[in-house]
Amino acid sequence: MVARHTISGAGIMRGLEFAKSGRRLVTNSSDRILRHFNLPMYAPPTADREYIEQELEPVYRLNDPINKIAWHNMSYSPDGEWLAGGAADNATHKIYIWDIANEGQFASVLDIFVSRKIRGDIYFL
Repeated sequence: MVARHTISGAGIMRGLEFAKSGRRLVTNSSDRILRHFNLPMYAPPTADREYIEQELEPVYRLNDPINKIAWHNMSYSPDGEWLAGGAADNATHKIYIWDIANEGQFASVLDIFVSRKIRGDIYFL
């Protein structure tokens, strides 16, 4: 172990996702906020097993300020420049997108329409 971090004020942690580079982290919490972190560079582990212990502060707090929806899942783009959050609302099926490379600005919301056939397969239209 090289580091142990705490995240305060987030409530119950529902999930986390690392960007492919390992330098970015997003957490999903019961308070309905996605928190994005830029992780520091870590030194290799020491022989005496010392490690960094500190609280992480989010760079961005991302949410839906109008509907206050919960999040089902989140994922970074392969280059780590974009973040997508899937709304935990079975009625709307929305995916929110933020531009992490541009100060975490909200970029778009995608409405996914789902159609079901009789045998139970799901098709995206």
